[in-house]
Amino acid sequence: MKVEVDDFCFVCGQQNPHGLRLSGFCLEGERYRFEWTPKPYLQGWQKIVHGGIIATVLDEAVTRLFWELSKPAVTAEITVRFVRPLFVGTKTLVEAWKVRERGRLLEAEATISDKLGEYARSRALMLRVDGS
Repeated sequence: MKVEVDDFCFVCGQQNPHGLRLSGFCLEGERYRFEWTPKPYLQGWQKIVHGGIIATVLDEAVTRLFWELSKPAVTAEITVRFVRPLFVGTKTLVEAWKVRERGRLLEAEATISDKLGEYARSRALMLRVDGS
C-alpha cells in the first residue's frame, strides 16, 4: 500500500477548511510532541471535548511519530483510555513514543496531559506502508 501526503489531513492539513489544522509538531529524540488547546466547536457535552476528537488527536500523534522517524505507518488498531474530562480552552501537551517494532508492525503510546496530569492515553498498533 502506498500513501501520499496532500495537506488535506483532517488533523494537520492546512488546506482542509473543516479540519483542526494543528501545527507546531516537534520530534525530540524518539518522542513526538505538540501543544493543543481544543476550541469550543470540538465539544461533546457542554464545555467538554468530544472523546472522538481526543482519540483522533492521539491517533495523529502516533502516526506522525512514525512518519517523522521515516517509518510511514497507518493505524491498524488503537485503544484509548479517558482519564478525566478535557475542557475546551485547556492548553495541553500531546506526546507519542515508540514501544516496539516487529517487522511491519509498530507499537506506540501517546498521552494528552497538562501540569495537573493526564486526560487521555492511547496504545496503537501501526502497519508500515510505502509513503511519499
